[in-house]
Amino acid sequence: MCRDAVRDICSVTGAGGSRLDNPIQRALRDITTGSNHLIFDREIRYADYGRLLLDQPTSRFLV
Repeated sequence: MCRDAVRDICSVTGAGGSRLDNPIQRALRDITTGSNHLIFDREIRYADYGRLLLDQPTSRFLV
């Protein structure tokens, strides 16, 4: 939801929002990079959690 909100803000800032000195472009880069991390992939996390509950092996266990 945060990523979508930042994208919405960026979409209305116009071309000036992409300038390197604009904090909005930095926020977009940071939120995009962070949201692409494996731990934020809900389907993978939920699948691993289900495997743990059923005493099945997991291939990507993160604490």
